[in-house]
Amino acid sequence: MVLMTFENSGCRKEDRKLVSLDGAILVAKRKCGIDVRIHDMSERGAKLAIPGDAKLPVMFELLVVAQKKVYPVRICWKRHELVGVEFVGKSYSTSFA
Repeated sequence: MVLMTFENSGCRKEDRKLVSLDGAILVAKRKCGIDVRIHDMSERGAKLAIPGDAKLPVMFELLVVAQKKVYPVRICWKRHELVGVEFVGKSYSTSFA
């Protein structure tokens, strides 16, 4: 569900859409996952809310449940329970969402 679009502030290379989507960080060759909330997305990345005690690898796969898609991502920044990720490869559809 898209709630609003933020204008590009000059630092960001493109507009982002404020969303509220269920997601999961897939680790250990998709054998385990960490539930996350996706707060905003753009064509190039997303902002995630993660559990406070979660330890994340620099690169992982992000499952967006509503889209039934998996995105390979890389962490760009982390502030407390928020993480900014950049999409680093092609997304693919999945049936396990």
